[in-house]
Amino acid sequence: MACELKSGRRRKIKSSSQARSRRPLKFHYVAYGLAVDSDVALLELETTQRKYAATLPGRLRIRMGAPSSEVREPRDWLLQTSLPDGQPWMWAARHDHGFLMRYVGMADFAVNLRGTEITLLHAEPVSSRETLGHLLLDQALPMVLGLRGIPTLHASTVITPRGVCGFLGPAGAGKSTLAASFAAAGYPALGDDCLAIKEERGFFAIPAYPGLRLWADSAEPLSTDWSDAPSLAHHTRKRRIWSAPAAERFPVRPVRLAVIYCLVREPRNDGAAQQSEPLIEPLRANDVFLQLLSASFMLDITDRAVLTRNLRFIERLLGAVPVRRLRIPDGFSSLPRVREAVLNDLGASDLAAAVGAR
Repeated sequence: MACELKSGRRRKIKSSSQARSRRPLKFHYVAYGLAVDSDVALLELETTQRKYAATLPGRLRIRMGAPSSEVREPRDWLLQTSLPDGQPWMWAARHDHGFLMRYVGMADFAVNLRGTEITLLHAEPVSSRETLGHLLLDQALPMVLGLRGIPTLHASTVITPRGVCGFLGPAGAGKSTLAASFAAAGYPALGDDCLAIKEERGFFAIPAYPGLRLWADSAEPLSTDWSDAPSLAHHTRKRRIWSAPAAERFPVRPVRLAVIYCLVREPRNDGAAQQSEPLIEPLRANDVFLQLLSASFMLDITDRAVLTRNLRFIERLLGAVPVRRLRIPDGFSSLPRVREAVLNDLGASDLAAAVGAR
């Protein structure tokens, strides 16, 4: 018998929890410092099995095994996001038991109010296993972290001897590619497109899980071969990049957050002078505040308590971690100079000289 979840205005959302029959959660992983228990194997997290210990309290249950065939429309949507080309992306609605997250044309997920369980309600036939794994781990989970009181920003991160650098920016700004270039130069990537932060006598970046998500044309400039790398999802040409040495070096515990850079990729204009060198600039406090707020993962933007908590967190973060603008010349050839500029900015001129020589 199917059970019914209700939307904020009592309109019914059909699901099938009994059809899922509460399959045993026999697969155990760690992601974003959380112990994760799943009813299906999550290949993206396979390297974390029996290797990493959870550093945050509580557990996260994931139920993906038997989605239902139908989810009725909620009457109201709290959040409706779109891709840069205008196509609908993620819509969210609230119901008595938590939230519905719809990745339009692909899948529907439900999460309870405390952010302790994510359930796949419905998947379109076009959505492959890789697509569902990507939506779960790289899209839904960052949203769910906020429900657990873990601040998260749309940023990629790398570890330097001076601490973690976060690269924040819109889709296509080059966050993942820049993180991959640092990783290729010996500075491990801590997370791709999601910076989860732990505040405890300072601000610390929480390790996400090993791997990056990159366009295939990034391989040659980074002197790598990704021809055998698995596809990220059916709707993108990105690939999921993973290597055994990187997984071995992947940190277990949160690492101090040193700086956040807001990326600006300078476009190519035919016939116009091009910026040839990366440029790091200060930002006004108001601009920084707005950039961090717009980059925050928040599922229910109508919840005043959650919004207030996030605003106060950003205020504290701005008082402790520098945030600067990083202008990047368009083109892969600039990546070594960008790494050198970042390390110089961190006061690691000795490291920057070594990186520039690579």
